[in-house]
Amino acid sequence: MTDDFPDEISIKSIEKLARSIKRCKGNYSFLMGAGSSKAAGIKTSSELIEQWATEEYSKTDPDENKGEWIEEVESDIPEDQNRYGFWFEQRYTTREERRKFIKELVKDADPTFEHIVLSSLMKEQYVPITLTPNFDDLIYDSFYLYHEKRPFLVDHNAIAPQFRITHEDPMVVKLHGDYLYDNLKNTANETSELEQNIHNVLKTTLNEYGLIVLGYSGRDQSIMSVLDSDNTKIPDYGLFWCTMDKENLSEQAQSLLKKENTFLIEIESSQDFFYKLYEELDDLNVPTPVDVRSKAENRAKQLREGILQVGGNDVHLLASEYIRRDEHDNAIELLDEAIESGDEIVEFLKKRATIYRQKGNYDRSIGDLTSALKELGLPSDVNSIDLEGEDNAEIYNILQGRALSRSRAGYYNRAIDDIHKLIELNEDEHMNYANLAEAQILSGDIEDGLKNARTAIEKADSRSREAEGLLQLIIGKIFAGEDYHEEKEEFEEICKEGIRKGWEFDEIHNRLEEGDISEEQEKEINEIEEIYKDGKEINTIGEYIVRKKENELFI
Repeated sequence: MTDDFPDEISIKSIEKLARSIKRCKGNYSFLMGAGSSKAAGIKTSSELIEQWATEEYSKTDPDENKGEWIEEVESDIPEDQNRYGFWFEQRYTTREERRKFIKELVKDADPTFEHIVLSSLMKEQYVPITLTPNFDDLIYDSFYLYHEKRPFLVDHNAIAPQFRITHEDPMVVKLHGDYLYDNLKNTANETSELEQNIHNVLKTTLNEYGLIVLGYSGRDQSIMSVLDSDNTKIPDYGLFWCTMDKENLSEQAQSLLKKENTFLIEIESSQDFFYKLYEELDDLNVPTPVDVRSKAENRAKQLREGILQVGGNDVHLLASEYIRRDEHDNAIELLDEAIESGDEIVEFLKKRATIYRQKGNYDRSIGDLTSALKELGLPSDVNSIDLEGEDNAEIYNILQGRALSRSRAGYYNRAIDDIHKLIELNEDEHMNYANLAEAQILSGDIEDGLKNARTAIEKADSRSREAEGLLQLIIGKIFAGEDYHEEKEEFEEICKEGIRKGWEFDEIHNRLEEGDISEEQEKEINEIEEIYKDGKEINTIGEYIVRKKENELFI
């Protein structure tokens, strides 16, 4: 860099460049440097140098101030090595470390408006080729996200000798390799020379196309040795160097710009440059949000149709992914279409019923599960179901879900009917008795509720499951006005030891809201709920085993 900017350098405007591009459509190329990715959140080389130097300074913790320390360290940088390569190698010694750093640096970056304009220029053959030393994929991603066309991507050193720069598709050439491959080049030794074939691509580009340089200060020898070589002819269509700070250009870049048919363009930012270019090229078609939305909807439709055609696990997996993202309506829409297709109707009805129950739409959940029974050729009235020769496991699963939804909806007597059938199918499952106890207590049948709560405790296969029976027994006794302190002490002890939580208090709260119990009873129930919620939670089998060894729990 020099203190006085050379007067002999010719300065042009963005408007004049735009006119040249329009008049000579298809005869220009871009060289995009790191500055063009700054708006996407990727740090420039100068920002990375500052970061790495600061990190090394903090790690070393010398007595002198940071500025003096950095100046002293940089005094040892060889003349043929730049600051970027030096500090990158100081901070990350091996190629794999550098590759991982770069991968992390670019992973969340998305194309900005400038990349959309650039990809549009390339797609419509205004500027069919872009060269870049950048390690991000923002240009390619812009094509992928906003256009139907794909560029021809040269992303590693595997170009055949007969490779031609002229190509039917727009082309992106990554001059310093790609972080996904082994030919990543970022330190001084790695970037000092481009492989001969990439070197030839750059020279061929200059022979066939005008060059527009943007976001690049010209400080690495790999590219500048080609651009400023005595053997390199300045393109007939000109070389335009766009910069936000002409004083920050390297001496070699300034030397290049003294040559005939080279021009400097001062810009406010790369975003501003592409916005003005877009304004000047009035026939350039840039995708609108409507276009992008339409493409996305078409892709989503194609994906959905493909999954529906395959059916089975693919539908279940996609529905589960929607649920994981709390996109329940999308999951329901998918299952609606899957049910209409006529395949695996029972499984899809069960899945949709679960989603409706999670959304609090209990009537729809009950309806789906009743439909599932009909699909199996069974009556909706559970008391009319003959279990002889039936797939009892399937029936059991459907009735479990329907009983829960009926209970949540306040249809306690119907829920009780379903649970009695569940007990008929599996008389040893303690949970059926706990659920039955709750439904009976909430329906007002306290005596039978207390009886089944005790049965749930007797059949519990773990202390944690015993707590669920105790919970129903205590609530029943509160409703009945009976003493429950002995059960409460046992319940508190189990909750302190650790329980597998999962019991919902929604139905009990609904009963409380009806206001047919005293304030004292409501207070007692709330206290029991707090004991349950404050109890230690055991989530895994491993934790159960530990608890068993420590406290002789049975699981």
